[in-house]
Amino acid sequence: MACTKECTAPTPAQAHCGVCHRTFGGLKGFDAHRRDSKCADPKRLGMVLSDRNVWRTPMPEDAIARLEQD
Repeated sequence: MACTKECTAPTPAQAHCGVCHRTFGGLKGFDAHRRDSKCADPKRLGMVLSDRNVWRTPMPEDAIARLEQD
């Protein structure tokens, strides 16, 4: 199925799935959503939808705390 006008065009650092038409913050998230040649729901995998319809893996709490200390 071809992409529609609702699809979020990926930046060079992002990945767009041609099957489910979701855009991911990177290849790691894209790879995580593909299971047995099928698309898994990113929300069920713990990903969050950011602005501009991009699915991302949230930062771990310890990484956020380190950033806030700087």
